[in-house]
Amino acid sequence: MNRSPTPIDDVDDPRLQEYRQLRENRLPRPIEGAPHGVFIAEGEKVVRLLLESSPYRTRSVLISERRLDAEADLLSLVPSDTPIYSASQPVMDAIVGFPIHRGVLASGVRPKPQNPDDLLRSARACVIAEAMANHDNMGGLFRIAAALGGAHVDGSPACPILLDPTSCDPFYRKSIRVSMGHALRVPCARLSNWPADLNS
Repeated sequence: MNRSPTPIDDVDDPRLQEYRQLRENRLPRPIEGAPHGVFIAEGEKVVRLLLESSPYRTRSVLISERRLDAEADLLSLVPSDTPIYSASQPVMDAIVGFPIHRGVLASGVRPKPQNPDDLLRSARACVIAEAMANHDNMGGLFRIAAALGGAHVDGSPACPILLDPTSCDPFYRKSIRVSMGHALRVPCARLSNWPADLNS
């Protein structure tokens, strides 16, 4: 690890506002530097994917003190201008609102809503979901799309996902975790005029 994390001992530290009470399924809201809100990546594998191969910017990383040595390689991937915070396990659990056994989280900037036409222009296939209300199923959908070739070598989408207006949030923490991070690589868009937009 190239630098020391900033230690946190106050559960009300305002720098960690976006990590607070993660079990609440809150609607994304604009904050400074993230006009479309943020998402939370959970666990070493998902955070690594965010840092190594996702197009989305990482805002900060929060790690349990007990994981610092084990995750030194992961933390070396964090850009120099991205804050790394560390906290004791009890403080970290109190911040997020439950025992966070994986011990590492990252906050990322949600992308602006994507244009379906742009995603389909170079796609080899697409996955379409209607009324996908379960976050576990949403995460599984991204794994399927990734297996079908979620992105070309140049990063353009090979198998994007199109969602109807009622489907759940693909950037909710649980969706991202169950997707094994593929929700941060496979692009998706919502069709606002459903199902008419399928014919356009």
